[in-house]
Amino acid sequence: MIKKNILIVFLISVSILILNCYFVFTNYDNISNEIITHIDITGKPNGYGNKVNLIYAMLANFLLIFIIFLGIKYPKYANYPIEINNRNRKTAYQKMQMFLAIISIITSLAFSYMVFLAVGKQESMIYIILYSIISTLTILFYFKTNE
Repeated sequence: MIKKNILIVFLISVSILILNCYFVFTNYDNISNEIITHIDITGKPNGYGNKVNLIYAMLANFLLIFIIFLGIKYPKYANYPIEINNRNRKTAYQKMQMFLAIISIITSLAFSYMVFLAVGKQESMIYIILYSIISTLTILFYFKTNE
């Protein structure tokens, strides 16, 4: 059973994916045929490809989020650094589920940057980051005070 706060935090990454798909499909005709597909550690582009790679990126993002969701749904299959027993099972599973939900947000944000860069709206990326941080903290605070 997935707790409500973990599910809501996970749904933030799904909402980011939906926003990315919206940006790609509404701006697809305006995107140049050659887009940046790789950025080095200093932030300089060093790989280029066709704009169809944005659709592949959305599919990869969806696949990764789905795999993370399976990890959230079935936390007993995750690799834990401690021995899981009846005494610590519930808390260990909940911590792993929350960790995976936050990882899914980070994954979606990484794909978002590529989409926003291709669309030419990378200056708007800060709003997606703020949305992710504020909504996650609000949800965690709300459920922490109502326990």
